[in-house]
Amino acid sequence: MRRRFVKAQVAALALLLAACLLLAGTAYREMAEPAAATSTPAAPVAAEPAIPPSPRFTLAPIERFSETARRPLFSETRRPPPPAQAADQTSFAIAGIVLSADQRGAILVHGAPPILTRVAEGQEIDGWTVQSIDAEHVVLARGAAEQQLKLVDKPKTARPRPSHP
Repeated sequence: MRRRFVKAQVAALALLLAACLLLAGTAYREMAEPAAATSTPAAPVAAEPAIPPSPRFTLAPIERFSETARRPLFSETRRPPPPAQAADQTSFAIAGIVLSADQRGAILVHGAPPILTRVAEGQEIDGWTVQSIDAEHVVLARGAAEQQLKLVDKPKTARPRPSHP
């Protein structure tokens, strides 16, 4: 019984091989013949009226896109950013405060683009003099003007700890 099954498999395989060779030969002959020999001559086609070319694409004037500029695509609120501050009004923010027995220092964020600068009491930054530094705030002065910067802690977000196997 097993021999009969093996003989049937061999016969089926031989039949499939013969069919593949026949199809491959037919495909080769069709691709090898010139296209002109297999096609019939085309009947003359009546001349159709020429279609005028379509006008070239031109971009609309930039003034038409003013609404897009007023509502920026990649802004979360789709509202424009606040107007830039005047050059004489330098804004500062505290990135950190370091107090030790013999030194008082702070790291301030300022400028556009924002940069970090380490300062100590009495030091000058962007025309402002650092008057005092304590654990909660930094006081800057320029002439009669005074800025008091407060240290604000950002709320910590809970991060899941990775599990160790």
